[in-house]
Amino acid sequence: MRIVIDPGHGGHDPGAVDLRQEEVGDLYDTREDDINLEISLRLRNQLEARGHQIQMTRASSVYPTLTDRVRLANRWPADLFVSIHCNASTNEEAQGIETLIHSADSPAADVARRIQARLVDAAGAVDRGVKARPGIYVLRKTAMPALLIECGFVTHIDEEAMLNDPDYQEAIAEAIAEAIGEAWSGAQA
Repeated sequence: MRIVIDPGHGGHDPGAVDLRQEEVGDLYDTREDDINLEISLRLRNQLEARGHQIQMTRASSVYPTLTDRVRLANRWPADLFVSIHCNASTNEEAQGIETLIHSADSPAADVARRIQARLVDAAGAVDRGVKARPGIYVLRKTAMPALLIECGFVTHIDEEAMLNDPDYQEAIAEAIAEAIGEAWSGAQA
């Protein structure tokens, strides 16, 4: 399978950030783009070890535009586009994992459900479900099944700690890779 992994944000765009740092002397200076990249690099390794071909939209702290990300996936062409993100909320109690797809009948719906179930199980996280988000550019403009995974909230004190833990990052990457492998095997049967 040919998979594009898109670590969300990057470079001048940090994405969600932990705003509690100054308020409570938080241990972490969390930037979503850093967490996204760490999980994505681990996911790349997991998927390559399973024999998949991988292209990354970025492998360092740079910012490819949304158009660049989609263009890479469409020109390769990829079989699947996976964008890795972390969530944030002004409600510090908000937590959990969710997987976003273009529409409920999207070709990515099956793999999204499998990934969501595996991630919730691996992380012991609140299940925020698989949700249709037709306005998200990378889900709307890619020519292949595409999904965006919100791996947890950087604004929730417990999830922030987990998102900064390399073991947790590895568990998330492994769960995503297993679900993709399961969906790919099912599609080939």
